[in-house]
Formats: sequence, C-alpha cells, structure tokens
Amino acid sequence: MRRFLLTVAISLLLGCSGYARDTNASSFVDAGIPAPSREWQGTDYGRTVQVLSAGIVSLPRLNERDGAELIKRITSTENFSFCRNRSIPLQARFTDYLSLQRGANSLLKLYYSKSISERQNLNSEMAELLGFMMYVSALGVDLTDELLPTIPKDDQYQVRMDGLRQMYSGLTTVFAGAEHTLTENNGFSSRDRSVVLIAMAATLPRVKKIFAKDFRAELRTKLEADKAKFPEPADAARIEEMVRELGV
Repeated sequence: MRRFLLTVAISLLLGCSGYARDTNASSFVDAGIPAPSREWQGTDYGRTVQVLSAGIVSLPRLNERDGAELIKRITSTENFSFCRNRSIPLQARFTDYLSLQRGANSLLKLYYSKSISERQNLNSEMAELLGFMMYVSALGVDLTDELLPTIPKDDQYQVRMDGLRQMYSGLTTVFAGAEHTLTENNGFSSRDRSVVLIAMAATLPRVKKIFAKDFRAELRTKLEADKAKFPEPADAARIEEMVRELGV
C-alpha cells in the first residue's frame, strides 16, 4: 500500500512537471531566442534581433503572455550586471555593452519599421524599448567615464576621442528622440509617454554631462512646453525636476 501511494505521488509530480513545461513553453524560445528567465548579455540581444528580423516568429507584444515576458526581459536593467561587474576586464565589459546597445537599438527599429509597413499600433512596445534605451545610454556614460583614464595618449588618441564624440552624439540623439514622444500628436498614449518620461528623469543626471550647451538649452525649453501636456502631478513633477537638472 505504501509503495502504491508513493508511485501515485511520483506520477502526480511528474504529471504536474510535464504540464508546467508545456503550458510555460514559449514559441520565442523554441524559435531560438534566449530564455527570458535568465539575465541577458549583448550576444543575447544580437541573437534576438537575428530571429525576429528573419520573421521566424512575430514581434513580442505586451498584450500576449509570452510576449510581455520577453519584453520584460529585453528591457530589464538586470541585464547590465555583466557590464557593471568590475572584477571583469573593462574591455570585455565595454565590448558587451556595445553589443547590447546595438541590439536594443535594432529591436526598436524593428518595431518602428513594422508599425510603418503594416500600420500596426506598436507604440506601447516602442515606449518600453525607448525608455530602456535611456538606461542603456546612462550605462554607456558610466562605462566611458571608467574608460577615459585608461586611454593611452599615443598616435591613435585623437581617433579614439573622435569615436567617443560620435558615441556621445548618438546618445544625445536618443534623448532628443525620447523627448519627441512626450508631445501629444504622435499617437503615444499617456501611459506610453509616462514610461518614457520616468526613464528620462531617472537617467538625465548621469547623461547630461555629454550634452552640448545649446542642446541643454533646447531640451530645457521643450520640456517646459511639455509640462502642460501631463495632467498627472507625478509626471509634471518629473518634468520640473529635469528642467532644474538642466539648469545646474
């Protein structure tokens, strides 16, 4: 009798485990996209871009369980842990960061292209990705601050500094694009705009150092005009905070 009960219990456990695997199976993972249950690195973003660009599976959507889970992983700052781990050589971390940055940017472009070509409303997904790009930009500034003292002042120094300025220009463009989503005539919902605004406010203190003086003034003027478009007190407070930050 005891052996019979043990057999039944094991059967039930195996049955439950099998059921859990089946119901949690993701078509994205089956297609070759890395598992969203673990932290990602730059190569994982590259692999995801490769699979989604090939059309093996549709772009993940927030209104689908597996899609929302994947987008949550894609936009998680937990994925920065490798880049922030100072026990790993800086060159390896910076290389991983560049892969992550390119991958996240390519994913945003995929959504934008799909929204245009198929006239799909992908604004909520793009807002999540754009907000994430704010945090990616801040990470890039932090890594660059760490890298600068190690750059040798040899015959390639000017070339490296030109590359750095180009990187800063790209990060500035990302921030300018984020501000554009705050306007009311671009189809983004108030929720979408809040997602972007939260990320901008959180990262501005770290990225403002790379902004040229004229862009700071331009951004401050635009944010002051944007404030009237946000009825939520918390959002208006974030804009006020950014305006003050740009004046420091």
